[in-house]
Amino acid sequence: MLAIQITLYRTIKELFELAYNYANDGEYSQAIAQIKQVLALNPEYPDAQELYEKWREYARISGVPKGSNPFARAKRVQLIEKDLEKAVQLFREAIKQNDNVESAIKDLAALLVQLERPQKAIEVLTQNRQKVKDQQSLDNLFVSIYQKAGQHEQAIALLQKSLERTTNKEKKAQLLWQIANSYLKQEDYANTEQILKQVLKFRPDNIPAQRNLAFCLSKQERYDEAETLLNEILNTSPDSKAVELLEAITRAKTTGKSAEVDKIIIETTLSDLSNELSSFTQFFLAHCEFQGIAPNT
Repeated sequence: MLAIQITLYRTIKELFELAYNYANDGEYSQAIAQIKQVLALNPEYPDAQELYEKWREYARISGVPKGSNPFARAKRVQLIEKDLEKAVQLFREAIKQNDNVESAIKDLAALLVQLERPQKAIEVLTQNRQKVKDQQSLDNLFVSIYQKAGQHEQAIALLQKSLERTTNKEKKAQLLWQIANSYLKQEDYANTEQILKQVLKFRPDNIPAQRNLAFCLSKQERYDEAETLLNEILNTSPDSKAVELLEAITRAKTTGKSAEVDKIIIETTLSDLSNELSSFTQFFLAHCEFQGIAPNT
């Protein structure tokens, strides 16, 4: 009788371990099949019911890489299990083992930014720069993270370098827009003004750029110019934010207090050209890569 009990216990244990190994490789359907056998033999087996429910939920999520290699495990831990600290460790291990190394570097940097550690993300990119073939894509990552970290001078330097290399007018406008926003974050209104005027040469009807230019003019106490520009916007478009900014600037002109103007510009500073996604959102969409899904090039 004792021998039978020991055999049964070992069988359940082996089934449980097999299920756990399948799950560790991302094979959740097979893991579920094995854990169901465990529960059939012993409904009270430790952790079995909890893992069964968890793996059923995980199995519904698609587009996540399978396998026991560090990169695949990191993506599952990040996207399915939501254990971000463990994912950081696994991405570091993937880089160490040269496992999907470029994606691991980019995804680790993105994850560190998500965890509010932009300086650590910068260190990861700097230490692993030579492992990334596309240096332009790396510069783009640096720019996004520098901006997030408030290191706007570094961001501007890289953006200027990209600006010098490109001949595409659309790309030039986007780069100038990012440079303007970096200057604006530094409260460098004179340089922001000059860059926004360059943006408007490429996008003369772009309202967010016009609004931000009006703001910069007001911060330099050039209220009449700011009002004129905002009225020009309103003559062609019923823009509620332009109305709000015009009213705030008119009050600031009278009182000398620009607090309301500052509040409005915070809401419009990162408005992208032609309602595009913010550069930081684009960073996450472009660089949080999924195995089996073609990257956006």
